Amino acid sequence: MHPTPAEYIDWLQPYPEQVRNLSIATRNSIVSRAPDATEIVADACNSVAMCLTYTSTHVKSFVHIATGSDHVNFGFTCGASLPDRLGRLAGSGKQIRHMKLWKLEDLDDPYLWEMFDEAHNRAFRPDPPLARQTLFMLYENAKKRRPVLSS
Repeated sequence: MHPTPAEYIDWLQPYPEQVRNLSIATRNSIVSRAPDATEIVADACNSVAMCLTYTSTHVKSFVHIATGSDHVNFGFTCGASLPDRLGRLAGSGKQIRHMKLWKLEDLDDPYLWEMFDEAHNRAFRPDPPLARQTLFMLYENAKKRRPVLSS
């Protein structure tokens, strides 16, 4: 298992404890299911986020999580093309779909993992494969529209 990056934990500090715990548990769950995927962690404007990809760019990620003030979005980069037989994926854009997670028990939802497996199976994988990395995207000078630590 790949440990949760210290930066990710630090960036989550302004969020409520329940949301921090849910975000970390979600991150750990997806990394354990795709241990060879590169992890990209972002201290973004709207949220603290992370994604998994088999490339070195978030553009080709297959799954992502974004931490909200009271929930976590579990997103699928190409979710609009996933076979959402229960119609539970939210979003209306051309590509991305997500499911909202409110509590740790939401990670026990088999449909969430069915969608994850489908997205993972469809993930772009370069040939030859790239070695797993953890990459960081910092938005240091951007105005944050999410919880931040007060100075």
